[in-house]
Amino acid sequence: MTLRTLRRPALAGLALLSACGGLDSSHPGVAAGPQVGTLEQAGTVCATGGTVEGIDVSDWQGSVNWAQVAASGRKFAFAKASQGDYFRSSSFGANWAGMKANGLVRGAYHWIDGTVGGAAQADYYLATVGGFGPGDLPPTIDWECNSTSCGNAGSVSNGQLAQVVADFIAEIKAKTGLPTIIYTSPGIYAGFGSPGQFGGDPFWEANWGVSCPDVPSPWTGWTFWQYSDVGSVPGIAGKVDLDQFNGNLAALDAFAKSDQPPQGWLDSVDCTQIAGWTYDPDSPSTAIFADVYFGGPAGSGATGVRLTAGNPRQDLCSAIGSCDHGYSMPTPMGEMDGAAHAIYVYGIDPSGNGDNPLLSGAPKSLSCPPPPLPFDPAIKRHIADPTVYAAWNYDPLTDFDRLPAAKIDALPQGADTPASPSLVTPNDGSGAVYLVDGQTLRHVQDPASMTAWHFDWNAIVKTPVAQVDAYAMGPPWPLRPYVVQGTGPALYIVDVPPFPPDAGTPADAGAPGDAGPAATDAGGASDAGAVSSDGGEIADGGTIGDGGGVGETHAIAHGGGCGCTETPDGLPSFALLVALGLASLRRRRP
Repeated sequence: MTLRTLRRPALAGLALLSACGGLDSSHPGVAAGPQVGTLEQAGTVCATGGTVEGIDVSDWQGSVNWAQVAASGRKFAFAKASQGDYFRSSSFGANWAGMKANGLVRGAYHWIDGTVGGAAQADYYLATVGGFGPGDLPPTIDWECNSTSCGNAGSVSNGQLAQVVADFIAEIKAKTGLPTIIYTSPGIYAGFGSPGQFGGDPFWEANWGVSCPDVPSPWTGWTFWQYSDVGSVPGIAGKVDLDQFNGNLAALDAFAKSDQPPQGWLDSVDCTQIAGWTYDPDSPSTAIFADVYFGGPAGSGATGVRLTAGNPRQDLCSAIGSCDHGYSMPTPMGEMDGAAHAIYVYGIDPSGNGDNPLLSGAPKSLSCPPPPLPFDPAIKRHIADPTVYAAWNYDPLTDFDRLPAAKIDALPQGADTPASPSLVTPNDGSGAVYLVDGQTLRHVQDPASMTAWHFDWNAIVKTPVAQVDAYAMGPPWPLRPYVVQGTGPALYIVDVPPFPPDAGTPADAGAPGDAGPAATDAGGASDAGAVSSDGGEIADGGTIGDGGGVGETHAIAHGGGCGCTETPDGLPSFALLVALGLASLRRRRP
């Protein structure tokens, strides 16, 4: 690109854009450049230390030999990508690839058109570039035309132009998390009315024929300086723009966004599931974490769970060029109480050093009634004390059903829950898994149920068939835990009524897997104060701790689960899981 707003009075009659770059006037309907603007005298700012040499090109340079450019000592380059929402540079693809292949820190710029919406131009530009990765300079705009130039003919005010630029920058930030470099000159910027809101954006100044550039307000320094439009560089036929970076090579490498923040969305929140997508542009094929917080943002003390965003999403394949970045989890029962709960989701930078941004679309509000009783008829079984509660890894977020206390009080009470889960499988290779419940075995129905109950795959004990057969078979174990509370402090799980007494319970049931003692008397009274729902005696099982504010890696507390823990994909049956060796499958806690 080339700006003809210079300190040299002899150039006062030249057009703003030369054959070196900038506007491609050969494109139908694209106006030629404006006349030179007047120079607003500003502070002269020299480089603060070392500088790095680079260039910028467009279609005017034709085919560029980037190997020769790199060999000449140039370390960075910009190439024109697009203009408005109607023109893409024919040379951009080759230039973008050639810069990368020859080790140059590369940038792509967009010629901003004040007659087209800023967000639409940003989307057009991003679609042209295709994404920014390690070693790429942030998105860049070429801002050259004011309200009376470049074909605007007074149809766009300076205020409208500034809004177009602001909308472009906001869209870039929303879609990539990156800042936007602004390229302009002191005189042209004065022609815009010198809007003051862009002083925080990186500045690329065009100011030729001077020893140090004159920096217009609101900027107080420059990041890049285009100091000539008549340079000669090996690998380029004809003249080319010459640029400097204000800093050494290490500073340039740091400025090139080598650690971009994750991107993504919280798509939906309802009484069935929470779902969306997130990925890291630096590692587009890697499934990253999504941290979901309930009731408040990260750092507020809100409860959170960590998901892996690795679900297939066909809509992402063309949108971001990579498909498997979806996340989802069942809506936690603990949030279903009829009240409104804010849901926040953050994408977690896998490097551990970058920002962990709040995803677009978050927060969303969730308001769901308690789910109904899972069984009819149903019984309640007392969780005798905090030790039993801890042994079962119950999670207040995912396992608590907030049913009215009166409904829980009305349920008949069965035997207390076992002191801890004891899992067995016959050693005949059948693969069935049972939970030892007093004098009966209860079938654990599938891997999802193992996950929902937070069971440990390695805790399944292979047991002689005869010992297993000595037990009576009870009803299947519930697919997931339902922890409830009546009017008192005691906690219970909801279960199905036991089989009739005539089902038989052999006297010598043995103790497969050291199952522990038989269940207590079904009518036994509970120690009502042993476990309460106020959390005072119950550890927070498996939730994310106070992860700090956005920009910090969220710490993960111990244990627990949320229905989001992975199980191996592609396994044909639950029985086969055991047959293939359950000891090798560890439950991965969020």
